[in-house]
Order: sequence, then structure tokens, then C-alpha cells
Amino acid sequence: MAEAIAFSPGRDLVAVGENDGTILLWDVTDPARPRLATRIADQTSQILSIDFSPDGRMLAAGGHDRTLMVWDLTDVTAPQRLTAVSAYDDNFRQTVFGPDAGTLVTVNTAGARPAATVRDVSALRDAVRDPRGLACDLAGELTPTVWARMLPAVPFRHTCSGLSG
Repeated sequence: MAEAIAFSPGRDLVAVGENDGTILLWDVTDPARPRLATRIADQTSQILSIDFSPDGRMLAAGGHDRTLMVWDLTDVTAPQRLTAVSAYDDNFRQTVFGPDAGTLVTVNTAGARPAATVRDVSALRDAVRDPRGLACDLAGELTPTVWARMLPAVPFRHTCSGLSG
């Protein structure tokens, strides 16, 4: 049974969070014939809230098991889990991306007033948008010696040249 649903901005994709923790991604390019693009079975309990990042490249879901997960949807048929964190208490109600996809907010209703937790997910967003650039920022250019040791059968080429940032 569907517990949470979200429509991806800029893509013909709908995410449906199920009672058993499964997330179904539906390709609705032809609304008369929705096609199951993939099934994500990482969560272990009822999905309570689900949201796409504004660019549609990431999906966040919060479940009854108090876990918030985020996936890279660059390849919709093979989502890659980016993170899973214990994120909230039993009173969780909603998760939503900020307009730049660099923040993720969870809301719970504990106490007299709802409380929001804002998380910086800009590193996840940047990794999805430019994984090569992030790798170069973290590790730098591979030297010919390191290249030969790691990729002996592949001719050397520069790994980070031509990247801005």
C-alpha cells in the first residue's frame, strides 16, 4: 500500500513509498501506461515521506525505522544509495529538499510545536552533479607512476585536467 508519493521535477518519474519499506520508481512518460523503472528495497519499514531534489537527481525517503536515506538517481534503473542516517524520533512527519538541493529538512511533531532539522547535503549534491570533479578535489591528479600501478594495461591520460574549480 502506498504511504508516500512524489513526482520528480523535470522528469516523467513518480516515486511511491510502500508500507513494507519498498520504494517503486514509475516511468510515467506515457501516463496511460506507467512502467516500473525500478524497485528500491533498502529501507526496512514503512516509508513515511519521500522527496526528489529540485533537479530530480536525488531521492530522499524517511521511514518508520527512523532512518533517512538518500539515493543518486542519475541512472533511474540502478539507484545508488548515497547515505543512510538515523535522523529523527517516532514523531517524524516530512522530509523535503531545499531549492538548491544542498539542504534537506526533516520535520517531526514532538512536543507542542513541530521541530525542523536542517541538514547540509551539498557534498552529496556535488558528488552526483560532478563525481570526477569531486574525486579530483579529494585526491588530485593521478601521476603516471600511480596510474601504471593501478591501471597497468591502460595507457596513461590526465585525470583532472580541463576541470574547472
